[in-house]
Amino acid sequence: MEGNLTRWLRFLGYNTRYAKDYESIYGSPVADDDLIKHCFLEHRILITKDREMINKFNKRYKNIIQKNPEIYLKFDITHFLTPCMLLNSTLFTENMSAIFQKFNIRLNYDSKIARCSKCNSIINFVEDKKQFKDKIPDSVYQNIDEYWSCINEDCNKIYWVGGHFKDILNKLAEIKDII
Repeated sequence: MEGNLTRWLRFLGYNTRYAKDYESIYGSPVADDDLIKHCFLEHRILITKDREMINKFNKRYKNIIQKNPEIYLKFDITHFLTPCMLLNSTLFTENMSAIFQKFNIRLNYDSKIARCSKCNSIINFVEDKKQFKDKIPDSVYQNIDEYWSCINEDCNKIYWVGGHFKDILNKLAEIKDII
């Protein structure tokens, strides 16, 4: 439900799904129950601003624990991580800071683990930029030598370290300052 957060988490290397990723299966908008179902099926953490969805998620989570006591008896459930989070801010930096504080996520960019911000696939370093010459603006092609490409053939998004990258690093520093 938070597209901007989704893109940033992917950029930081987290395998992240967004409600819109399920629209091809369920239509738009995707029902809360369908999103919750996929969180459980795919072992994902639900992050949302929707309090009702969090309540539905927690109810389903507690039911699973109660129906499978043999699995969960070995855990101290009072301290067990509930795999969901309700965001309370409208500010991106505050929400990313809250996610860091709850889940201790990485806040450093690493091109070796970054994912495609558009489709969530892995991105690979491009050995020969000539193969993408027709997809890269001429001014960028002439001045930048390092590129990464999404491995998803339906996406094929191309990335490079341009002027926007400094803004990204500054935003990450701003998030770290909040912590």
